[in-house]
Amino acid sequence: MKYTRKTDHTRQQIIDSLLDNMATTDFEKITVNDLVTPIFLDRSTFYRYFDDKYDLLDQIEQQVLSAITSRPAPPSSAQLNDEVLAQAAHFFETNRPILSILLGPHGMPSFEQRLKREMSSHFQQLFLRHETPNTELTILSDLLITMVIHTLKTWVLGTDDINLTETLILLRSVIDHGIYDTVQKYRH
Repeated sequence: MKYTRKTDHTRQQIIDSLLDNMATTDFEKITVNDLVTPIFLDRSTFYRYFDDKYDLLDQIEQQVLSAITSRPAPPSSAQLNDEVLAQAAHFFETNRPILSILLGPHGMPSFEQRLKREMSSHFQQLFLRHETPNTELTILSDLLITMVIHTLKTWVLGTDDINLTETLILLRSVIDHGIYDTVQKYRH
């Protein structure tokens, strides 16, 4: 049991080191030495846990993405819209520190695409449970998911000028009333 804790601790140290590095450096420029030196490990220790830095990043991303698919479907369609937004918001709020790095300027653009695919799949399970989506539904689904991700990404990466509740109210207004009416509402 003690060895397992030490192994988990070492693995987490390497993960944290990558995230710390990605806060200031592009992923592509980070080396394995950059990861292990600050935590007093050697390269061979790194390779006991991960194949390479891409494997490490993939495992971090997969852990974050699995949180989306682990959410249960809402019990009724009457609660669907609010429930889905609440789930997305909870995911982004819970994972804000890591998402700010993965979606930030030093992260890999492919993560946002993976996030979009996972959320699209979840969206289709929630909204189109017994239907085969046609072209129009696919486009609308893509538009909605892109809007939700971009809005919540802006909140994750932004300053604290707008809190999560205000962000959701804004997003909800666009969904319910359209972009034009929402823009008119927020004009000063």
